[in-house]
Amino acid sequence: MSNTGRFIDRTPYLTNAGLSTTIEGLSADNSIRQELYIKHHLTPEKIKKYRKSEKEIVGKKQIHYGIYDDPKDFETFIHGAKTKHSEHVNDCIKGDNLSGINHFINQIKEQKYASSRREPLGQGIQRNYVFPNKTKDEEFRFGVPTVGCKFLNKHYKRL
Repeated sequence: MSNTGRFIDRTPYLTNAGLSTTIEGLSADNSIRQELYIKHHLTPEKIKKYRKSEKEIVGKKQIHYGIYDDPKDFETFIHGAKTKHSEHVNDCIKGDNLSGINHFINQIKEQKYASSRREPLGQGIQRNYVFPNKTKDEEFRFGVPTVGCKFLNKHYKRL
């Protein structure tokens, strides 16, 4: 279809901008939806893995060009074992019902562990260290004196 004769050139002394063509099959639809009309790929397969336009396709898994040609059998691997039954939150969080005699029996059982004797609930850890008597003196110091610090060297006392 041609546009010849449909429009009046009101400024014949100016040159036309652009180019009017009447090539068969060239239309706005061809320009917008090229994938429907062009049957061959413009990019060779061996170069396609390096193109950024191949990596920005929505919904397509993006693969590094270093493993693009590798076999994709790793995608079918399954790691681990399936859970045989569902573990519900209530079953995982729910503790033992320790009230009355059950609480007393549980305390007796817990006393055999060293950690429950050293770290009772609500208190800090009790290490039960036994230091020599000279360490209880107010003037007792240990370690190496700092060079150049007169205050510390004056109050420093060796073992």
